Amino acid sequence: MCLKQIQKYIGIIVITFCLLSAYSCRNLKRGYFDMNTQFVPKKPKFKLKDKETHSLPTNLDTTNIYRLTKILVGGYEVPFPDSSIFVYQQFYTDGRCLEFGITSTDSLGQPNKLTYEVINPNNPHYKKSYYYSQGGNVFRVENFLKRKRKGKYIINKYFVSDKGKTINMMRDNVKYIFEIETLPEEWQKYAVDW
Repeated sequence: MCLKQIQKYIGIIVITFCLLSAYSCRNLKRGYFDMNTQFVPKKPKFKLKDKETHSLPTNLDTTNIYRLTKILVGGYEVPFPDSSIFVYQQFYTDGRCLEFGITSTDSLGQPNKLTYEVINPNNPHYKKSYYYSQGGNVFRVENFLKRKRKGKYIINKYFVSDKGKTINMMRDNVKYIFEIETLPEEWQKYAVDW
């Protein structure tokens, strides 16, 4: 290698390092990644986290899991945007909520099923949220969504119906219907650490 090529490669490495450093510093000003690798805003402003007047919504099941089964727009059922993913939500008694998805088929093309390892609430790729209720069958769930330049807090309204067998999330004129799936008792051992 000649001296000019070496200088060129060193210049590329230095520029790359500077750009990565600037990007990292910019993200540190906005927030950080916690021990679960979830992006957390620098000054978290979750309105629903650990509210003193929180009570468990009537009939909300906190020992099993809910799976998204239908989406209705204006009262009409529409196909899922991505039918290769099953979307789940799990609620905990302390106002925590977990949302995650698994592929509908495994690597062999067989229908995929939940496993004990999959429902681990401390998985770094799952969305951690907070919910709040003052009792009754209505509650709200708050998420922080990280975008390219900034994040945004969103709060969605939910209804527990059919004696806890289904929950409905309303956003504008779209209704998301989640139905309960029973988990084996021995799977209910994970501690929630967020």
